[in-house]
Amino acid sequence: MKKKLLAAACLLLAFAAVSCTSETPEKPADSSESPSSASEPETDPRYDIPEPELPELDLTGQKYTFYTQVNLENEDPDELFHPRDFLWVEGLIGEVVNDAVFNRNLKVEQKFGCKVTMTADETRPDVLIMAGDSTIDMVCGGSVLFGDTIYTGAYMNFKDLPYCNLESEYWNPSCVRDTVYKGKLYMMANDVCLSPLSTTGFLYFNKRLVAEHDLESPYQMVYDNTWTIDNFLSMVKMVHGDTNGDGIYDTEDLYGALVKAEFRMGCFLQFYFGSGKTFTVEDPDEGRVIAVDGDFAQNLIDKLYPVLEDRTVCLNNYKVRDMTGDTKDKAYKTMFLEGHCLFIQEEIAAMELFRNMEDDYGIVPNPKYDSNQSDYYHRVFPHAVMFAAPVTIQDLEKTGAVTEYMAWLSHYTVLPAYYEITVKQKRTRDEDAVNMLDIIRRSMVFEFGDVYDSYMPNYMWNSYTDRSFSRKFGASLKILQKRLKKYTKMLDSLD
Repeated sequence: MKKKLLAAACLLLAFAAVSCTSETPEKPADSSESPSSASEPETDPRYDIPEPELPELDLTGQKYTFYTQVNLENEDPDELFHPRDFLWVEGLIGEVVNDAVFNRNLKVEQKFGCKVTMTADETRPDVLIMAGDSTIDMVCGGSVLFGDTIYTGAYMNFKDLPYCNLESEYWNPSCVRDTVYKGKLYMMANDVCLSPLSTTGFLYFNKRLVAEHDLESPYQMVYDNTWTIDNFLSMVKMVHGDTNGDGIYDTEDLYGALVKAEFRMGCFLQFYFGSGKTFTVEDPDEGRVIAVDGDFAQNLIDKLYPVLEDRTVCLNNYKVRDMTGDTKDKAYKTMFLEGHCLFIQEEIAAMELFRNMEDDYGIVPNPKYDSNQSDYYHRVFPHAVMFAAPVTIQDLEKTGAVTEYMAWLSHYTVLPAYYEITVKQKRTRDEDAVNMLDIIRRSMVFEFGDVYDSYMPNYMWNSYTDRSFSRKFGASLKILQKRLKKYTKMLDSLD
């Protein structure tokens, strides 16, 4: 089975490679980062994982059902793929990700005899589960939604679900590392749905503006280990101006950066996590404790605020919305699309819009704090879609075995179709961008304080907007500790 899947993945990737442009610059000779070969996933350890050992279950006549809550008001029309597109599709349409999802589900059905289905409804999943709905095998939803409703007792500890190897690459072990509480995991990410990858934030840059302002390539700075916050801010300050000469800075002018100003996803938090910092750490006695370095946070605020809040140099998505009257995300991304800024803070999903950009764009990781920092870090979007297992599951053997097999299959088929073909080959424009994406994917981190109800991201964002860690997060530390303790006691009570 493994050899057949590897062969199928190779054919899929090789076929797509034929249709893609070969006019990409060579990677700099002194680069330490090597791109993964899109046409030979079997040589890449990320794809070379043995088939899990599972029982021979005959589930003929049964269903394996995903449930996802529909919220049409919050859906982004420019999103590359909606999270539910990774769960279930109606049939083959000749689009590589859609067809990979269909064929993956078909292989599951052929192996176990069950029918893979999806229910999408406006009702909150925990309400259905606590009312006794036993038809749902796996809930797919935003991590904050799960964190806000775990107190209901609707979801089981993933570690109690048989056959699921949560340490395997296709289960995203960084999620285990970063969100486990006393051995318990009430939500998990895996390769069945690629929302955590597609919504992880990083930076796009405009190549034309780099050349016109005689700036060093951000690519080369990554290769030389000089891509730091100080150098990023220096570049931002060099590219701005009232280009139409009307004396008013608006969306028709030029800016060094466009960033997000949102409690959980604000630019400061992205750079804080990008510096290798967290809100919490695992503790052998308490389970989780707050571990915020206040002096570091204040130093970072002092670096970023004067530049990112200078409205002649940078704009945020809310300011752009106020100037245009359009939605904050669409107008903000359109400014980059039309060449009005050097950098923009965005996600992989934005490539669907940027593919129409006249200027060439590049991709770089969030900068390191300084060159002494060993690795890059990229915080997964706090509302990224993850999985939760209902306590009303009637057949744990069925749900565990099918979920594990589907996650493994997705690693061989859906992940390459999305990441190697759709993103790398069809949306990026040069080989360096492919290298950068690999760095970003390898450095994804989760945070317990993001996905569970702790309010820490909000207080940290308030520290940035107030320019004072001590007045906001520091002054509220006892409140936050008390809130975290209350929450972890609630998790303990779920036993």
